[in-house]
Parts: sequence; structure tokens; C-alpha cells
Amino acid sequence: RVTDAPPPRPSALEESKKFSKVPFAEPAVFQGLPLPYFNKSHYALRKAMREFMADPDIMDDALECEETMNGPSKEVRKKMATAGLTAMGLGPGEHLKLVPGGLLGGVVKPEEFDHFHEMIVQEERVRHFCPGWEDGLEGGNAISIPVILKYGNEWMKKEVLPGLIMGDTVSCLSITEAYAGSDVAAIRTTAKKDASGENYVVAGTKKWITAGQYSDWFVTAVRTGGKNAAGVSMILVPKSDQVICSKIKTKY
Repeated sequence: RVTDAPPPRPSALEESKKFSKVPFAEPAVFQGLPLPYFNKSHYALRKAMREFMADPDIMDDALECEETMNGPSKEVRKKMATAGLTAMGLGPGEHLKLVPGGLLGGVVKPEEFDHFHEMIVQEERVRHFCPGWEDGLEGGNAISIPVILKYGNEWMKKEVLPGLIMGDTVSCLSITEAYAGSDVAAIRTTAKKDASGENYVVAGTKKWITAGQYSDWFVTAVRTGGKNAAGVSMILVPKSDQVICSKIKTKY
């Protein structure tokens, strides 16, 4: 380089960590507009999320998934969950305390985490503009883990929930069927007790299940009673050789 040349320009990855000064390129509250609902922890979380999502491993995984249509890597899923992103994506609650290292290293405490913090996490996650990758990471967890949190038995919360929060396992919400989409009351998948009366035998099919192809747990709508909605129950099904999953090509 010539002696009077300007310094090298920052990489696109480094630029992605910065906050834009272009009007309306950032949420107004982060460009000087006061908002009574935000405190220092919200600003700190935005900054920490911006820097965390600029991790080259995360960016590379996102771009590769969009190109190959494969699911997110287990390593990146684990990295993001360990930082607390899976937990924070589920909103406020006791589940936030299941992250041993704290939420992004302790930038925000579980007891002070609110829905505005959750909004910040979601806004920063989507800045890669890789919807397939993003849905692959949390699309299944986001709609199935809340069922366990609200309606699950204690053993589910003690044995299943920690693994989901920490990215060791994945769950999905298995409701839709080829002949029962928005009409959930019309599902045909059944769950009947076996001869011992202790176990359920689930029989049927599900379709268009987000994250179903690589889930370890299936929060599943089944028919345990008569017709219509009154006969529908939810059951937690573990992945096994009897649970057969296949990939469906989608638009993204």
C-alpha cells in the first residue's frame, strides 16, 4: 500500500456490530427518542446481542443453511442456547434461571427480564435476514416449549426442559395433519393405553411440523376421547425408531 493510503475498511462483519446513524435505520429509542419502558439493561442487551450475532460461526452457519436448505448446526445451536438466547426467546419466567452462565454473561438478570428485552432479542436475531435458518433454530422450540412450561408435569420441567433450554435437544409442536390444519378438532391421530394401562400407543401422521425432522421431543395433539375438540389431548412423545420423520421442501 502507498504510504498515504487510508486505513483498511472494516469488514462487513465488523460493520454489523455498529449502530447506524441513518434516520430510522434503528429503533427510534436507540437513536435518542426517550421511552419510559426502557432502562440501562435494555440498552446493554441490545449492544450485547448486536456483538454476539456478529460471531463469524453464526453468520457462516446462517448463510450455509439458506443455501443448502439444511438445518442449523448443533454447535451453533448449543452456542446460542448457552448464551441464553433460547431461554430469552420464550419471554420472562423461571426458565431463564436454567442458564448457568447467565443471560449473555449476565448483561440482564432473569428477575428483571421483561417482554421489551424479549423484543430486543428477536429484533437482533433477524438482522441476518436468514428466515429458514432462524426458523430452524427456534421455530419449533418457540411454539412447543411454552406448552411444557404451562401445562407440563413436574418431571417434564425437571428432565426435559433443561436440555431444551441449553440447546442439547430440540422440540416441536405436532398438531397439523394433512387433513386437519386450522381445524384442530378434526385431527385423527390417536393415543390409546396399552394392556398395562400405563403407556399410550400413538398412531397417526402429522405434516408441516416446524423442526420436526430433527426434533427429540414432539408436543403432540392426539385424540384420546370422542369427536370434536373435547376429545383432544396433548402428549409428549420422545424421538424413537417408531417415530419416522421426513423432509418437506418449502419456499424457505
